[in-house]
Amino acid sequence: MALGNPDGASTNPASRTKFLITQRAQYAISYNDDTPQPNWVSWSYSLADDGTQARTDAWATEELLPSGYLKIGTATFGTGWGRGHLCPSADRTKDLTNNQVTFRMSNIIPQAAQNNQGLWANFEDYCRTLAADGDEVLIICGPAQFTGARLNNQMGI
Repeated sequence: MALGNPDGASTNPASRTKFLITQRAQYAISYNDDTPQPNWVSWSYSLADDGTQARTDAWATEELLPSGYLKIGTATFGTGWGRGHLCPSADRTKDLTNNQVTFRMSNIIPQAAQNNQGLWANFEDYCRTLAADGDEVLIICGPAQFTGARLNNQMGI
C-alpha cells in the first residue's frame, strides 16, 4: 500500500467499519460492513498492468470478507445506479485473473449511471494516460456524500 492506510483499517474482523483486505496483488481495500462497500480502494497502475485481456464481467461476491459480514450479491443495482468499479477493469488487462478480481463486489459502489459512464470513466482514462511514458500512477479513491438512503441490497447511497 504505497499510499498508506488513510483510515487505519485493520485485518481484525471485529473492525467492521474499517476492515482491511490486502490479500490481493491487484489492490487493497478498507471495507465498511455498515454501508456495505469500500471506504477506499488503493492500487498502482503502470504499463506492466496493461495487456490484451478483454473486460470479463466476472461479477462475484467477495470471499475474503469475514463470517457475519453482509456479502453483496452480483445483481445490478436498479434504475439509475450502475455497478461502479473503484479499481477499474481497464487498469487490470494484463491477464484473466487480474481482470476478474476487479469484479469482486467489494471493489464496487453504486454510481449514478451518467457519472459512471461519463465523468468518472473520463477520469480513469486520464489516469492511464499519465502512465503512458512509463511512469507508475498511485491511486486511492472511495465513495462520499452518503444520503442515508439504502438500495434494496442495503448498500448506502
